[in-house]
Amino acid sequence: MLSEYKKAREYLEGLIAASKESKVRDFPDLRAKRMSRLMNLLGINQADFKIIHITGTAGKGSTANMIHSCLVVAENRAGLYTSPHLTTLIERIKVGDQYISPRDFSKLVNRVKRVAAGVKKTSLGPFSYFEVLLAVAFLYFRQTKCEYVVLEAGVGGRRDSTNFVRRPLVSVITNIGLDHTYVLGKNLKQIASDKAGVIKKGSKFFTAEKKQSLLAVFKKRCQKVGADFVFVKGDNEELAAAVAGELAVSKSKIKTALKRARLPGRFELVQKKPLIILDVAHNTLKMQRTLKNLKKIKYKRLHLILSVPFSGPLIAAEKLIIAKADFIYFSHETLKWQAVSYRRTIQKSLGKQLAQKNFLIFTDPEAALNKALKQAQVQDLILITSSFYLAGMLGRRWRSENFILTKRRPF
Repeated sequence: MLSEYKKAREYLEGLIAASKESKVRDFPDLRAKRMSRLMNLLGINQADFKIIHITGTAGKGSTANMIHSCLVVAENRAGLYTSPHLTTLIERIKVGDQYISPRDFSKLVNRVKRVAAGVKKTSLGPFSYFEVLLAVAFLYFRQTKCEYVVLEAGVGGRRDSTNFVRRPLVSVITNIGLDHTYVLGKNLKQIASDKAGVIKKGSKFFTAEKKQSLLAVFKKRCQKVGADFVFVKGDNEELAAAVAGELAVSKSKIKTALKRARLPGRFELVQKKPLIILDVAHNTLKMQRTLKNLKKIKYKRLHLILSVPFSGPLIAAEKLIIAKADFIYFSHETLKWQAVSYRRTIQKSLGKQLAQKNFLIFTDPEAALNKALKQAQVQDLILITSSFYLAGMLGRRWRSENFILTKRRPF
């Protein structure tokens, strides 16, 4: 069983490598069209599902998970698709309380692979890693007879592959911040406009965004397509509760569901003495939430394990957290000779923030963690943050891939 899962994973990873080597540019505007084509080839009718389509800059995965939890507690047959995964691929696809099994995952990947192999080349380009996984999810949702699908967008909204959905029951935008600016736009209004692409005719739209200028963008889109606008006062938990209420989930069941809704890597405590927390915050909005959570923790010294800051949003996020740190360990898995250029990148991006700070650079994340563990005292806190990849890789020390594949759950 696991050997077949490994083959499926290798095929998918091959799609990433092929896209990097391809001379054909992947235009974002083609992704939803390409996804629609793949769904048609597989005979999947999106009208068979009640779809809740979610995007936003921070908390979209957590919000999707909370809404899904509400539907499951209310005894609805509900599927959940989120990305990226933290440890292994099956984490992206969930029905009820369990991830898709490795066996079903492998079979459905092979099915999509056969269909994709029989398609002639077109101007739309080849199907991507993300699109094949999304197709696998919908095949599984159909196989398991899901009534509801909670669907988290990958990047943005209008040009995201998930935007093949024409008639969502509900669309949600958690909030807007600077992230993926190279695709979505250089300012908040441009990013809001792109994400507003998930708002469709006949649907009900929910948001907890607070900036009036961005709410105006959403209202304009709602008026244009004929969607109902609902502003939710509060944070993502209140937003999820409001959406669940719209889906006829009772207040008592919403309360129960929100208590049990957990996602790995979201300020997740994985060890005591010293405290170790896994956190995937990688932009300013997410890091602000991490800082808020950090205030609730008692510790003596803070050891930060961070990714090398290559993007503007990540640089801004790391500037926020570095001020709190006593020791900093930057890491990025790459060739050892690149450590020198990484030092220049770090100094250029975070020079002022790192003045008078103790920091080291590692090309092996495991070595960074081992160093932090060696230096940390019992009362200290080690916070692994700024990257899904970093949290996922180091998190295997406490939660193995085999555990997830066998139990089909994260905890």
